[in-house]
Amino acid sequence: MHIMPILFSISAVFLFSMIVAVIGNIIGIGGGVMLLPFFILYLHLNSMTASGLSLFTIVLSTIGGTFAFTRQRIINYKLFFTIISLIIPGVVVGSVANKFVNTQEFKEILPIWVISIGMFSLITAKRQPVKEINNSKNDSIKHKNLTRLVSFLSGFISGFFGVGIGGVYDIY
Repeated sequence: MHIMPILFSISAVFLFSMIVAVIGNIIGIGGGVMLLPFFILYLHLNSMTASGLSLFTIVLSTIGGTFAFTRQRIINYKLFFTIISLIIPGVVVGSVANKFVNTQEFKEILPIWVISIGMFSLITAKRQPVKEINNSKNDSIKHKNLTRLVSFLSGFISGFFGVGIGGVYDIY
């Protein structure tokens, strides 16, 4: 058994994932958009495994970001729990749906999704002024039903593609 190539591959994946997670957090995306092509095209993983690994990396980086935001006291907990309560079922449904798509079909769908998110992010960035962080205690949720729908759909897309939900919420 050749242990050195395996150790090198694991080290390369770990290092690349860490770099992507840092860059992804800096620019506001989880990094899944960068990880998936690496996992599928370079490592030749199937779509389900690539999505799972990408989602795992994103979850770890999101936990780190959540702790940072908690220390800064800028989390609207009512909104957080509303969103997370529907994202988790969406991720489960999306992950199950991914099982029924073969890797070749996934390779054809992913670029369309990435380009769409990029275009919508650019459009919404130009339309919206930069918002200042508001530490007020106003925890009301505007558009509750739309928030719930977007949360579930974001979870589904996240589970299906193995990408973060930041791009979907940029559209919203």
